[in-house]
Amino acid sequence: MAHENELSTMSTNICNIGKKMLIRKATAKPKCSGELQTCLLCDRQFCSEHKSKANETGVCEIDHHTYYRNHATRGGVYPTLEARNAAVAKMDEQVRH
Repeated sequence: MAHENELSTMSTNICNIGKKMLIRKATAKPKCSGELQTCLLCDRQFCSEHKSKANETGVCEIDHHTYYRNHATRGGVYPTLEARNAAVAKMDEQVRH
């Protein structure tokens, strides 16, 4: 199983999902590819291999409803793109007033 010090010396092209696979499943080499992006819903890095399978641009493949339920107090975490867009619109409205 990978340890935190091993993760810190790995390539920067391993996304958050790949790192979790290393820790939880003792995967020898996670399947990560492409440039890293930051997910609009959970604010964590993901690669093209771990992008949303529902073709949501800028979103990783994790279950964001569950992640939101467990981490909503962190702020900047949303269960859906619609919820994120509504929150951004509300913030924009507050800035205008």
